[in-house]
Amino acid sequence: MGGCFSSDEPEFILEDPKDGEKTHVTYKEAGVFTSSWNVLNDEGHKWLKIKNEGKWTDPFQKFELENFVRDGEGKGEVLAAVFIEKTNKVVKHEVEYEPDSDDEDIWGQIFGGAEDDEGGDVKSKMKWTISRSGYVKSKGKKIFDIQVKIKGKTKYKIDVETDDRKLETDIKGVYYRINGELGNLNLVYDNDGWQDSAHSRSWEAPGDFRLNQRTLIVEQNSRIPASVSIILGWALFQFFCPSNYVTEIEEEAKKLAEERLERVDN
Repeated sequence: MGGCFSSDEPEFILEDPKDGEKTHVTYKEAGVFTSSWNVLNDEGHKWLKIKNEGKWTDPFQKFELENFVRDGEGKGEVLAAVFIEKTNKVVKHEVEYEPDSDDEDIWGQIFGGAEDDEGGDVKSKMKWTISRSGYVKSKGKKIFDIQVKIKGKTKYKIDVETDDRKLETDIKGVYYRINGELGNLNLVYDNDGWQDSAHSRSWEAPGDFRLNQRTLIVEQNSRIPASVSIILGWALFQFFCPSNYVTEIEEEAKKLAEERLERVDN
């Protein structure tokens, strides 16, 4: 269903995407209180719908690309579907407190002076690998298996005396593997700046499609069925974009440092 005060039905029903024709679509959330998405054509008309057939909290998720030709139960014809498996995360972390060690403090301790226990830094360091897999089906057949692997480092530092905080994340590399009955799909993308949310992201499968954030262009004479490209493009930015996982990692680094800081304060 759509969000409040919005109609789920388009003004008019458009024909399904045609394979081999150049196709331009934009993805747009269907509403505030839904995890479904609308697919708009190049004129901004509501064309198709991507529906979540489960809950966001489910470890395994299924999304279907439907048209608006509804059956008696209000369900559209399914053109393609993407299945998303749970996220796999491997994290190595180190948390430490490094007190100030200037000469004045050292001599003060040796000769019985007051110890400066307010300075220094608390640091949490994380080296992590995240991977996620899924697959796309159309007309009952699996078309592509999808996998992304992301490697990175995150550092969070707290200055005990000034309470200044510094957070750094560096994504070292992103690796895609998309293959299936149509062969390997080699993506071209900028493997840099993933941790920058303001950085415009784009992916290209030469000869098949181009994806820039939420806009997809399916190339003329693409070997991939149009509906498969549409659901695959949406999955790329929604589930297989590394930027989507940075916040969770950074929050974990902050939590580790804050817990260590409490022990310093006490």
